[in-house]
Amino acid sequence: MKLQLVKHKTEGVLITSRKKVESIRLESRLMLNVGGPKQIRRSLLSSVVTSVLTYGISLWADALRIRGTRKRVAAVYRLSALRVASAFRTVSEDAVCIIAGILPIGILAEERQVLYRRRGSSALSPDALRREERQHSIRRW
Repeated sequence: MKLQLVKHKTEGVLITSRKKVESIRLESRLMLNVGGPKQIRRSLLSSVVTSVLTYGISLWADALRIRGTRKRVAAVYRLSALRVASAFRTVSEDAVCIIAGILPIGILAEERQVLYRRRGSSALSPDALRREERQHSIRRW
């Protein structure tokens, strides 16, 4: 029996989004824009938040096609990127992702979903498959 996601039933995404917003708030207290940690530490803290945010994303990535769901998840992800870039909140999502050196959440979700689908059927090693998909994601962006 396979788990299927019904696109209009995104309560799970919203519930986990609330938890993730709280972890972002805690992270933002650790990473002040002025006088806070150095760039490498900011990136490390952001990778923790990204891991929490993208846990299971290969299963619920289709829910990001719904505008409201994508907006909520992107807002959480953007806060983390703003902290990595030490940027003001008026900076656009695309600009802050470029400055922080991270992929936008929509493209990252698609990448993880493709990796999940191709993991058993590809002749490539998992690392080679991951590198190939990352290059494809960067070209798509």
